Amino acid sequence: MIGQIPGLIAVLLRFRLVILGSVAVFSFGGIVFALMTPKVYQASQLFLIRDDIAGGRFQSFEWLKSAQETVQEVAKHSDVLRATLKELGPENPGWMGPSEDYPTLEDIEALRNNVWVSAPGGNEVGKTEMIRLNVKAATRDRALRLLQHISNGMSRQMRLIRADKAANIEAGRQAAVDSAQKQSTEITNQVIAMERSLGENLIELRSMMDDKSSSESALLKPLLLSLDAELVKESNLQSKIQQDIQFFQNGLENVSNLLGFPNNLLEEYQTLRELKAGLVAAQIQMTDVKSRYEPWHGKYTQAEQRLGTLENQIRNELNVSIGIAKSRLLFVEGQVNSLKRQREERVAQLTRLADLRAPYQNLMATQTATTNNLKQAQDELAQARAARLSAAETDLLTPMEEPIAGTKNVGSSRTMIVVGGGVCGIFVGLGLVMLLSAQPTVASPEALARWGNQTQP
Repeated sequence: MIGQIPGLIAVLLRFRLVILGSVAVFSFGGIVFALMTPKVYQASQLFLIRDDIAGGRFQSFEWLKSAQETVQEVAKHSDVLRATLKELGPENPGWMGPSEDYPTLEDIEALRNNVWVSAPGGNEVGKTEMIRLNVKAATRDRALRLLQHISNGMSRQMRLIRADKAANIEAGRQAAVDSAQKQSTEITNQVIAMERSLGENLIELRSMMDDKSSSESALLKPLLLSLDAELVKESNLQSKIQQDIQFFQNGLENVSNLLGFPNNLLEEYQTLRELKAGLVAAQIQMTDVKSRYEPWHGKYTQAEQRLGTLENQIRNELNVSIGIAKSRLLFVEGQVNSLKRQREERVAQLTRLADLRAPYQNLMATQTATTNNLKQAQDELAQARAARLSAAETDLLTPMEEPIAGTKNVGSSRTMIVVGGGVCGIFVGLGLVMLLSAQPTVASPEALARWGNQTQP
């Protein structure tokens, strides 16, 4: 390897002009490029971005990232850049066109390429609530002025965006309030119509809907039980009177049947009780007379007449009792029929209320839901109005520092550009030397002779 060094030096000396020429060409190109490349200065400013709801804090990482991406787009928005260039005027003092033609689309696009938003400290955008606005320009003063105007334009544009967004949200919330108000009015009218149709049954229906009432009637149910008790009582009385009439009719067929009348019946009809006692005495006397006298005897005849007269009295009294019992029976039957009608009415009323319970309960639940929806929609509308008002007064971007600009231009210096060109020339020259001094692959005598003549000093 060491033995080849003299040969390498000989090759470099033989092709020294190639290397020097390559270095000279690339160095000259570096000088020309350095002279033609304008100086660029960078200005930046740090901002804190906050949310206009939830106390200024973002609810999630996605919301923060979305807000910062919005700021990135607003910073490069055509309206912001156009207004900035319009206020500052052209950077080139030799602008000869009409003032109304400035800025052109090319000017706006050129400025857009020199404006960007980044996260401080090399963080990813969306990882922190701070962002940095960066602007490049040919002079330090121009960069600072561009930064200031773009910052102000961003604030104005963000307020306009938020105001438009808040206005659209407010319009949507207002439509939701109107819809909820209309629905609430319709449901309320239905409730009023149903309650009017219920009348006095409204209290009963509401008591049936009470959880403590176990879905039973608070008034009609006890009344129905009372009617049932009265109906049983009157029905029993009706059966008793009918039975009493049957006893009376049996007594008419045979007066002696009076002796078999129950005591509770005779307690109600005291005359029959007395006649029963007289009949018993008369029959005993008649029996005694029959045992002592002949039918033709006067006392026999008197006893027989007295017994007949008593039997006639009993029959007359039985007829009177039948009339009284029938009158009582007619009254009791009227009572029974009245109680049955009342019971049927109450049962029908309970059935109707039971049928209306579910629809009325659903209607009341719907009314409650619509009322809650209306209140929620009104609260959201109030929040939307507050957001629209605050959008025109507050900024989401809070400057954390004054705009700063470096005293040195950014990018490679002109010296480094020239040195880099020279280094590139050296490597290109060495490459040419290697190419020119390479051994030919064609093994012909003529080619080998030519290559040997070229390589010999």
